[in-house]
Amino acid sequence: MSESNEKKKQPEVKGGTKAKANREPVSASKIFATVIIVIIVVALLGTSIFYVILPRIEKKNQIVFGSYDGEDIVLEQNSIIYEQYTQLANSNTDLANSADLSSQYQLWNQAYSNAVIITAATQMANRSGVKVPQELIDQAIIKSGYFADEEGNTFSADVYNNAGNDVRTSVSNYYKRMLPFDIVYNDQATTFTPQGELDFVGAQAARTRTFSYITVDYRSIPDTAAEAYLNADPAKFKSIDISILTTSTEDKAKLAYQALSDGTAWADVVAQYSEDSYAENGGAVGVVYYYGMSSILSDEQVQALYATAEGSFTEVMDTSAGYRIFKVDGAAQDADITDENTRMNIKYYMASYEADAVSAIIGDAAVNVANIAQTDFDKAAADYNLTVSTVGATPANIGGSQYMSSFSYTDSDGVLANYINEDLMKTLYTEEVGFVTNAIQNSDGSYMVIKITGEDEDASAAQTVALFYAYYGGQNLVSDFFYSVLYSDKHENNFLSTFLSLYMGN
Repeated sequence: MSESNEKKKQPEVKGGTKAKANREPVSASKIFATVIIVIIVVALLGTSIFYVILPRIEKKNQIVFGSYDGEDIVLEQNSIIYEQYTQLANSNTDLANSADLSSQYQLWNQAYSNAVIITAATQMANRSGVKVPQELIDQAIIKSGYFADEEGNTFSADVYNNAGNDVRTSVSNYYKRMLPFDIVYNDQATTFTPQGELDFVGAQAARTRTFSYITVDYRSIPDTAAEAYLNADPAKFKSIDISILTTSTEDKAKLAYQALSDGTAWADVVAQYSEDSYAENGGAVGVVYYYGMSSILSDEQVQALYATAEGSFTEVMDTSAGYRIFKVDGAAQDADITDENTRMNIKYYMASYEADAVSAIIGDAAVNVANIAQTDFDKAAADYNLTVSTVGATPANIGGSQYMSSFSYTDSDGVLANYINEDLMKTLYTEEVGFVTNAIQNSDGSYMVIKITGEDEDASAAQTVALFYAYYGGQNLVSDFFYSVLYSDKHENNFLSTFLSLYMGN
């Protein structure tokens, strides 16, 4: 193994061939201090490896967290899982010294996952005939700093000899296990990406297209339909301008109410007592509608709110969102159908709560918009008071590759990005520039009409994507290898039940 490979940092699995010298020793987890076994940890001088002395455990009482391809992941003296745990504990002292169950689970679960991966890689190395000569093991021990002296020498023969045979054996066995793993890891991480593959990926990223689309939704409902709906139940859309003060307890709300009754300014009481996100703005919510307040207040409470005079506040109300006091900043008003915002609000309500009644109306509008858009895209939007959304240069990223851009970045309005699928992607990248789709229904009941507006070659994108693809390709192979091991049928995972039985003493 080359020195450069030896120094590579492993992205997930801890305990590679390089370790820092002169670290403070970390005590063993409290998790096993009061359960089945007693663990005595003796730190080697200035190292992050621990020599673990365990009582002799009979075979029937061994602590086995799982297995990979028939090989047990067992906790015993200087086992892989315990070596991994001590490496992690040394880097996460707060977690290691915590008696909190979740903290200990986090450390031991990562140690277990690492142990499974190391076991699988070691098996792979053995099957491939990978041999690690003693000379290479000795070099790794010397360079590691595990036997450094106080003068800063990386290796001291005196420290090594005084460490004792058990310690020397422990460290030697550690590298016998880890060096084959490092070989397998480095083989994965440094895999060469063929030029043809890089050229293909670059070409995919370079070919981009631009688009425009019209979203046909509640806004396409005719004004006459909105007016008729309003006339059928005008109280539902009465508006009121409010501020709120919210507390989690009734006692705190009563204190706030008393302060208001004593004349303390609303803003000051909100700053002192309110616990919701509106508190930063003095409790101001703005204009709300009767139907919206009905979702959090009882009918009696809504009526009391709407009857409150402008500038006044209500009594404490027990609501579904906590204990609240409302201040009326603008008196209740009947809905004004001539107001654009009011009409849009009514249409939105209809599409949200009366979908069956208006779905045909929106669908017919979508068909008409698509028909007009075939010859005049902008007119199709204008005729129905809709807007045209534009999408910047986007490659055909069908697989959602992380190496190239996608609609998530180029579609600022987000409708196309949210509802794109493989079939639609194929249409958008195989039809000619200028092509306009038919009305495409979205899962929320709205529709899209899309136009392909342009095509270009982005040479810089091709170079950038190819560069990143080559750089991260090996790392992705490593990640895929780790994932395939942990979720393999060869992996029998009993970690959770074993961990809980130890920690809970069951």
